[in-house]
Order: sequence, then structure tokens, then C-alpha cells
Amino acid sequence: GRYNLTEDEHDERPFIQANFGINDVRLIYNSVSFFLENWPGTPERPAEEEGYLLDMKTKLYSMLLEYNYYSKTADE
Repeated sequence: GRYNLTEDEHDERPFIQANFGINDVRLIYNSVSFFLENWPGTPERPAEEEGYLLDMKTKLYSMLLEYNYYSKTADE
């Protein structure tokens, strides 16, 4: 499947780097969460997609936690 990449393939594929504000990250996190809750499963969607979305949700959540930590410690 297109989401089932080996470690080498993952490192070699093209990527995009983008800058988002924290509100953008929250919106994307909420959108991914909503889609996961309503994910139709296979065969409508590739089976690997669920794992990819869970990984993305975790990464986005990490960004939110990091932002909250550093914005809180900056105020102290």
C-alpha cells in the first residue's frame, strides 16, 4: 500500500516543509481526530491509512504539548 513504506523508502521520498501557526496545528489535529473517529475502514480505505493517521495524530499532539510547555515556561 502507499502508506506501508520501509524505513529507507520513508527517508528517500519527497517531502514538504511548511510553517504553521499553533491554531493551524490545532485545526489539523482536530480534523485528523475527527476523520479517525469516522474512518470507514477497509475496503473503503487502505488498511495502512489508519496507522498513518494515528501516527500523524500523535505527532500533531506532540506539537501541541511542546507549544503549551514552552509558552507556559516563557511566562514564568
